[in-house]
Amino acid sequence: MALLQTFAQFRTVAALRELVLPTFESCSPPDGYEITKHKLEVTIKPFLLAIEATPEAEMKSEAGETWQKFEARQAQLFRNNRNAVNKWLVDALLAQTQLLVPDKPGLEHAPVNASKYIRLDDAIGAVRKKFEVWYNNRQLFRYFEQVAAKASSAAVRKIVLPEWPTSELHITRRDDGFMSVKALFSGAAPILEESTANLPQLFSDGTSVISTTRLAPLLGRLQELCQSSYERRYANELSTSLECLANYSGSKMSIGDEFNVDAAKDHLATCHDDATKMYSCIVAELKPSSSVLCNSEQWPRVSTSFLLQQLTSGAWEQLSPDWQMTLVKFGQAMVQVQRAERILRAVRAGNCEDMIGELKNVPHSNWDPLRRPDWRLLEIEAGITIREVQVQIANEMMAPSGGHNSVMQLNMGTYNSCCI
Repeated sequence: MALLQTFAQFRTVAALRELVLPTFESCSPPDGYEITKHKLEVTIKPFLLAIEATPEAEMKSEAGETWQKFEARQAQLFRNNRNAVNKWLVDALLAQTQLLVPDKPGLEHAPVNASKYIRLDDAIGAVRKKFEVWYNNRQLFRYFEQVAAKASSAAVRKIVLPEWPTSELHITRRDDGFMSVKALFSGAAPILEESTANLPQLFSDGTSVISTTRLAPLLGRLQELCQSSYERRYANELSTSLECLANYSGSKMSIGDEFNVDAAKDHLATCHDDATKMYSCIVAELKPSSSVLCNSEQWPRVSTSFLLQQLTSGAWEQLSPDWQMTLVKFGQAMVQVQRAERILRAVRAGNCEDMIGELKNVPHSNWDPLRRPDWRLLEIEAGITIREVQVQIANEMMAPSGGHNSVMQLNMGTYNSCCI
């Protein structure tokens, strides 16, 4: 503001307009305007000669003088002579600080032959360039001093502003120029219909008994070879496991012959239709109410990935309970589509075991997607359906029933570890 007022005074104060601007082409205010001994020494230092180029390089050692003493005497004499030349030149230049271009000092006044210790012409050329910069800066500084003196002495007249009427201000609210994700989900959530896809029923073909006739002799032989208490305890645990295996009777599962490739395709199409209807219903509710925003597309691009992103922990907390329920149902529809695709691949490959495994694994039978939306997102991203045993193991790892650190043993080959 002070600088702006000074510029305005050039228009109103005649004394400022009478000042004459310095007549130089350029200046460099950061270099300053005062010529000091230190600035001159820094300027001429690159032009001082090394000892190899000075008369001291031709010195001879005296009789009986050691090499160390000779080098010390040579270096001391060199420093004294070069410092004397440096001081002589700096003092001569300091006597000419008011000039634009300093004169070259006469060599007759030098304490020693100055040209033997410094490239005098090059040093004077560099100093003259610096002198020109310092001189121009000094002219600019003096001009600013005159401006400050004239401006401070100018008469000041107080201006009284008229009083504004105290009428009520009517502030018109401007609509936002864009719509955020949070604002997009601020409306009412749609009510989605339940999925109409049905899977075939599993049938039991009786029980199956596992034969242990060959394991019993092997275990008996192993018990005879036990020597330490650890080996005997391990053998006893194997014996208990063998008894459980002998008493186990599982049921053989199968599906009806009517569930063929065509039926699997129809089931997949039904799942696709359900997911598409849910997506269309959600998108219809997410469109901005403002036609300007809708036509300008200044709102988040709605897609399947965008909707599933709301299941992440950061976005999930920003949603209302109704929207949470809606997005969980949509996520369930996406899981059903992926499950139908896996069933179709199993039917085409004739892999009855994988198909029965998919049918036996009922989604989220022992966990709540509303409490674990990130688990639902994991199912969709990995293309899996979390099994009951995986949920049990995960819950035990997160909150051990014993209340202390524990070790979980996982069966190999059941894909438990990669999921958990």
